[in-house]
Amino acid sequence: MPTQSLTERTLKSLRPEPRRQYYVWDTTLKGFGVRVSPGGTKTFLYCFRNASGRQRWKQLGRVGSVSLEQARKLAKVDTGTVASGEDPQRQTDEARGAFTLAAVAELWMTDHVEVRLAAKTQTDYRSALDLHILPTLGRTPIGEIDQADAIRLHEDLRETPTQANRVVRTLSSLLTWSMRGNGRYRPLGPNPCFGIELYEETGRTRYLTPDEYARIGRALRAASIAPGIKVAMELLLLTGARPVEIASLQWPFVDLPKRALNLPTSKTGAKTIYLSPDAVAVLKRWPRHARSPYVFPASSRNGKGAHLHPSTLTHAWQDLRSDLGLADVRLYDSRHSYASVAASVHGLSLPQIGKQLGHTQASTTQRYAHLAETVAQQHAARIGQTIATALKRRVRR
Repeated sequence: MPTQSLTERTLKSLRPEPRRQYYVWDTTLKGFGVRVSPGGTKTFLYCFRNASGRQRWKQLGRVGSVSLEQARKLAKVDTGTVASGEDPQRQTDEARGAFTLAAVAELWMTDHVEVRLAAKTQTDYRSALDLHILPTLGRTPIGEIDQADAIRLHEDLRETPTQANRVVRTLSSLLTWSMRGNGRYRPLGPNPCFGIELYEETGRTRYLTPDEYARIGRALRAASIAPGIKVAMELLLLTGARPVEIASLQWPFVDLPKRALNLPTSKTGAKTIYLSPDAVAVLKRWPRHARSPYVFPASSRNGKGAHLHPSTLTHAWQDLRSDLGLADVRLYDSRHSYASVAASVHGLSLPQIGKQLGHTQASTTQRYAHLAETVAQQHAARIGQTIATALKRRVRR
């Protein structure tokens, strides 16, 4: 970060930069500086580390409302407070109620994510929170989350780089939201996730084998989990649908006579999921809840909405795959495996696979091109063998 001696002339010379805020730190008083926003607002700050070693920020006032001399005196007082083992932000924290990350995360989900963002994004954010962020940082005051916390969270997930990056992006979005409203839940300052070098992500597609399908079927029948979760998982395997599409499925969208699920909205817009006779039989056996339009209503205990939450399926799947020794199989791989069966066993073309999975872009289905190539090779082998056999036949004279 740039440093220079803060003077009245220095303050006047600082110009805003489009689309980013920046900081200038005083060379004569450690931790004392000024933040310049894209709109041109300049704010005096004091940056310090509390007794537990966490980096914290305190606003001392806006340039113009507070003089440079006054701000420097306030920073010197805070420096003495830190030296004595106290936290200059303690009174501000107490006034805010020292919001924990977990408390703010729930407000963020209900007031922002579930109102403004797509269902798939909601599912991704909820999964990142429940599985990784909350267990690690949930009890920490959100104002104390620093870059060391974000880096540690990221590095702990380095074996799964895509998940690690997704978790950091989720935390970053949450922290940015928490600083809105002039720092309502977290003091204004740099987002601790900014600058973290993300891992390189490589595409990974895992297909279930017939033996693994059999093992999963036996495990589902024997598992002591809620019936609704069992049925939802069975439908995922039988339809190739996305987890959120099954978890939020409503009975008005189910057309059993025509063996179809007519979804008015999905990641790709309105779509139809065609059902096999086995999938139809599963839905016919499943009772309807008199007070809910959802096929899988939420239990009254979890309080996560009117329907089964996709993260509930994710948690149950993780327990199931652990017991089966299939730690590398994600719940979403049921969708990839459906495409694999469609191509390798039943010979569907790429456009046909896209139709089954509800893809609107051919480029999305292209990830399964190697499966279609394998089918083409099998056809070529059989066709070539037929022709070769004919060529070798003796012709009667």
